[in-house]
Amino acid sequence: MPLSYLDKIMKLLELGGRGNSNPHERAIANEKAEALMQRHGVSREDMRERYRQEHGLPARTAPRAPKPPAPDPVELERLRQAALAAERARQEREARSRLQREQAERARAEAERTAREALTARLRAAFQQSLASHPDFTDFIDHLATLGIQIVLGADEPPERMIFRWPPSRVALRAAQLGAEWDWPALLGRGLRYDARNLRHRQTLALMVIK
Repeated sequence: MPLSYLDKIMKLLELGGRGNSNPHERAIANEKAEALMQRHGVSREDMRERYRQEHGLPARTAPRAPKPPAPDPVELERLRQAALAAERARQEREARSRLQREQAERARAEAERTAREALTARLRAAFQQSLASHPDFTDFIDHLATLGIQIVLGADEPPERMIFRWPPSRVALRAAQLGAEWDWPALLGRGLRYDARNLRHRQTLALMVIK
């Protein structure tokens, strides 16, 4: 029975092994074995596996990965302390940031309160002065404007919804916020003349409307 190519390769590898004391024969046998393996797409590992099967040897297994070394307690403690320090630093940053936000909010609220009080006093004085000399609605509004007070009104809103601003303070107030003695009915009661049918008064209101 003729030998298969695998048998031929096996014989050649045996002849080319270290058991052959003739180096010339070993070289020729290995050269022929390599040629046959290349021709048939066979590797030396395939031939070794065939040899193990024929001789009842166990299949070759991959080497076990080395067992990782035990962690260094000193290094673990160092890492733990570093993590604790990082967490403390994060908490301290958050606390400082929270404190800064609270301080900024208190400062903003205090500045707004001061500005509101200043605008309230300014508006009360301006109302009193304007009513004394300019009781007509249009003249009253024009006189407030000469004192640096801006007056705005929403579209289709009545005059009692007027908003008064003093640009330097960035605060806005309605007349009702100045106290009951300065709301719209009180202004009319103090002598302010307003007539919704008066063309001049309607034009004054129209100029106040926020565009």
